[in-house]
Amino acid sequence: MLLVGPPGSGKTHFVLRAVEAVLREGRDRHAILIVPTASMAEHLIHTLARRGVAVPTRVVRTIAAFVDDLTPKLTEAEPAAESWLLGRLLEEDNSPAFREIAARDGFREQVLGVMRELMSADCAPRTLKPFTKTLHQAEFLKLFETFQQQLRDKGYATYGEKHRQAADRIRSEGLGDIKEVYLGGFFQLSTGEHRLISALAERADKLVVTAPAGVESTYPDLPVERLETINRPRPTAQVVKSRSPEHEIEDIARRILETNRPFHECGVVVRTPDVYGPLIETVFERFGIPFRMRAAAPLAEYGAVAYLRELLRGIAEGFDETGMLALLGRQWCPVGLTAEADAYDFEVRKRLPGGGIDFLLRQAERFPKVENFLKGLSAFKSWPRERHPAALWKERVCDLQQRYLRLPEVADGLLMPRVLEIRRAGRAMQGFAQAAEQAVKLWPESESIAFADYFDALALNLDTTPLPVPDGRRNVVNVLTVYEVRQWELPVVFVCGLIEKQFPQHPTQDLFFSDADRRRMKERGIPLRTLAEREEEERFLFEVATTRATESLFLTYPESDEGGRVNIRSFFIETSKEDDASAPNVRVRQAPADFEEPHQERLQVEDVRESMVARHGHFRPSGIETYLKCPFLFFGQQTLKLEGSPKAPE
Repeated sequence: MLLVGPPGSGKTHFVLRAVEAVLREGRDRHAILIVPTASMAEHLIHTLARRGVAVPTRVVRTIAAFVDDLTPKLTEAEPAAESWLLGRLLEEDNSPAFREIAARDGFREQVLGVMRELMSADCAPRTLKPFTKTLHQAEFLKLFETFQQQLRDKGYATYGEKHRQAADRIRSEGLGDIKEVYLGGFFQLSTGEHRLISALAERADKLVVTAPAGVESTYPDLPVERLETINRPRPTAQVVKSRSPEHEIEDIARRILETNRPFHECGVVVRTPDVYGPLIETVFERFGIPFRMRAAAPLAEYGAVAYLRELLRGIAEGFDETGMLALLGRQWCPVGLTAEADAYDFEVRKRLPGGGIDFLLRQAERFPKVENFLKGLSAFKSWPRERHPAALWKERVCDLQQRYLRLPEVADGLLMPRVLEIRRAGRAMQGFAQAAEQAVKLWPESESIAFADYFDALALNLDTTPLPVPDGRRNVVNVLTVYEVRQWELPVVFVCGLIEKQFPQHPTQDLFFSDADRRRMKERGIPLRTLAEREEEERFLFEVATTRATESLFLTYPESDEGGRVNIRSFFIETSKEDDASAPNVRVRQAPADFEEPHQERLQVEDVRESMVARHGHFRPSGIETYLKCPFLFFGQQTLKLEGSPKAPE
């Protein structure tokens, strides 16, 4: 059965009720619920657990895990492996079509994005030849063919190939004990996933697939049940305008505190987590609001991993002085964030430019801890000249990780932010070791390579590998991407960043095949998405985000960006009118200009307060200007009289 309906019509509730009934009847061996992401699987398991139902892990699976079980001999290339392989091919390519642009930032990722879309559609290069008319298209096709061949040579299967083989195995061998299959949370299905669903429809006694309206023609053999009514309450949306993104998040934080609700009843939905994630983290911590980022950040963004990456970069590039000094300012460095490290930093900057690790060691005679640290690192200065198998470089890198990383101390009575930091550090170290192992697989065992090559591969893995960190806290504000929010229902929801180019994002044509080309391909059975379909996806995501709230819905946006440039408010807000049954009612208001900051205790040490008052008996205009710009800067310069870092040499 194909269960279709608009966002908020109850498709997920229907599936959960069915799975709950299966579990209560003790038929868990005969049913499976397949979802797109691990976070959705976790959320649904917790939802069922709160209803008093024990959920075996085999019952709720991601589609990736389900396919892996059916194709144990097929391995899909990691994103870093694909990016590294394409980079090598572009370096070796001598075609005039790419010579000018191959080295430009972002070009490799754009090319890889097109290739991944084609591989997801299980589209072989030969099927594209009838649509190839220009030199760039022909050269891309040759590059794509070589890329796929090298993936096969290294033993990798594509996403489409894995799903095709999984579907074939279901048709030939059946599903074993599984009689009922439910698929929920999908709204864009690839060619391989379509094949998988068709195979499940043939062999399962009962199949239920939830999908947005409009996909009925894709599965003509499945009976359709429509959920036309939106049963969830539709609160009047308040559109809140703020001066800047930071002001926008501050307003959200203040409103969360004013609700006097448990934090877990509030959610913040973001379309661009790379823009709003750091802002939310900074502001919510300042307001004392516990939160959980549901989007997994890349390994390279975790503090300990970022420190190790820059340390290895310093070794690969010959110990650049400014880069090494920056490492001494990190908490993960064994001598970092100490008075000795600060004094050494100033001493070195007075004598720049220098000459690598030997220069740094000469300046460290009066700083014994720093000197010992640098002496240890000097043992690695020969690495850039050596060549070894990748496995040996991995062992050396992991040994360096153990010796030159200072992990947080574990003690009783730690506050939750510190506990979470320790958990993140431990999980990040596991991820770092896995990334180091993944980098080894890019070369034959017997091939000797330079350390710089191994480091580049490791850095790619760190940049492209997401690291979800377990966080079992329940009473937190959940910060959700628009892709993660579709299974949630919360009393209070904030949808932030509603400006053009952020939400909605404006899709652009790819580098090689125009929208007209894609329309012709669709007519010939090649399922590539057009610009109109991508724009429709943005509209669908907005509808999903605005149907998660049951009591209060806030649509927020900043008038201008951090640089003061005026933003264009999202046109989705303009079209959210009362005459649209699927859109929330809207009430527009202005965020207040002044905020009442979270209550801060007054300084209780009397003599310290008197000393500060005595130091500031009078003010200069420049001091007032500094205070208005940044109170922390004023405190450092005017109260503590901190000395500024020596200026860099001309």
